[in-house]
Amino acid sequence: MSIESRRATVQRLIVSEGIAGRSIGSDMDFLSLAEQWVSREIDMPEMRRLYQAVREERRKQKLNPNPTPSTELFAEEPQTSSDEQSAEIARFAQSDFNE
Repeated sequence: MSIESRRATVQRLIVSEGIAGRSIGSDMDFLSLAEQWVSREIDMPEMRRLYQAVREERRKQKLNPNPTPSTELFAEEPQTSSDEQSAEIARFAQSDFNE
């Protein structure tokens, strides 16, 4: 998947989530991770894990404003193909934002 198609994929995700009322276009954590994925610094499973950790940390802070930050390490996931990455993006959008 080219950098241009990765950027287009991220843009489609931002638009579709915005239409659904879940604005991720202004979420600097998401945008930073998306840029790392676009530039191939991380793969989609890693992006998903990291963003889920960000969202979990936000939930914890919302419930308890003075928590100690989590320092857990993430388990490794196998590499995915381009088609699997597109499917992963769809699962990412559905699972992380349908709460």
